[in-house]
Amino acid sequence: MACLSFAANTHEVRPALLSLQETSPDIFDVNWHRPVVGQRALPLEPLFPSDCVIIAAPGGALKHTSNGKVAVYRFVLDCTATPLYGHTIEIAGLDVSMTDTLLKIAFLERPGISAVVTASSPVYVIPLQASLMDTVGSYLLLGVDHIWSGWDHLLFILMLMMFIRSSKALVVTITGFTVAHSITLSAIALGAAAPAGALVELLIALSVLLLAYEARRAERSGPIQSFSARFPFAVASMFGLLHGFGFAGALLDIGLPADGLLVSLFTFNVGIELGQLAFVGVVAACSYFIYRWRRGFYSPSRAILQYTAGTLAVFMSIDRFSALW
Repeated sequence: MACLSFAANTHEVRPALLSLQETSPDIFDVNWHRPVVGQRALPLEPLFPSDCVIIAAPGGALKHTSNGKVAVYRFVLDCTATPLYGHTIEIAGLDVSMTDTLLKIAFLERPGISAVVTASSPVYVIPLQASLMDTVGSYLLLGVDHIWSGWDHLLFILMLMMFIRSSKALVVTITGFTVAHSITLSAIALGAAAPAGALVELLIALSVLLLAYEARRAERSGPIQSFSARFPFAVASMFGLLHGFGFAGALLDIGLPADGLLVSLFTFNVGIELGQLAFVGVVAACSYFIYRWRRGFYSPSRAILQYTAGTLAVFMSIDRFSALW
């Protein structure tokens, strides 16, 4: 039953997006994107300064994205009574949701702003002058958040680690995965390659299933029988290109600021790597602890993880295959 319920959550919950584009002095076109889970949009609401007035009523519509649905609201915000900068924007409802909100503001005669509004800090004070570090911190946090909420990517890394027998091999293999998905992510974000859709998401789930099968096969028949065990770097690099499409899909949904494109792309990628390294460190530490503390449980624990990852990958594959139609 737990596995059946997991199928409804095989895609990570994307961040909400609040984008303000100044079209004339202190008049903003607003795009408000709320992630949809199941059939309902998350209960989030932007709260603007009291002097700002919505002069066109918001109209909601469902918009399909590469990984699900998002509720899109468009309206016009009039802040001519007082400039928007120096005041606050609050996102109500973050404390009961599973996501953050990316806030993007494009001014006519001032540098744009990109920031992440979180449940622990739902109120954002719009600075009098934006800094590059604001953008760096925002996209770094989004990268970390994306890899930690992307169970398909984490399961792939976990199964990949099943084949690693030394620290050197682990570093080489993770590096291969990192370089490969960075190439795909950057190419798509910069417009050099076309973004992928539901088919790639299905292939990512199948890559987890394949590695889980290969890991179990290596445990029972010996590493020599498994291609992944003999050539983990090649497998990590090959599937890393595929997983890069998944990372790029999330980044394209969020968007990149025009005045800090390369910096945002780089810091988002760095955030993914930091989150990935943290996950690898935790798994390695737990593996070492189990091996030293209860050596007899070491092999059964690996088998449990392999069967669990394979089962979840099956349900992810079924869920994503149905999304093709």
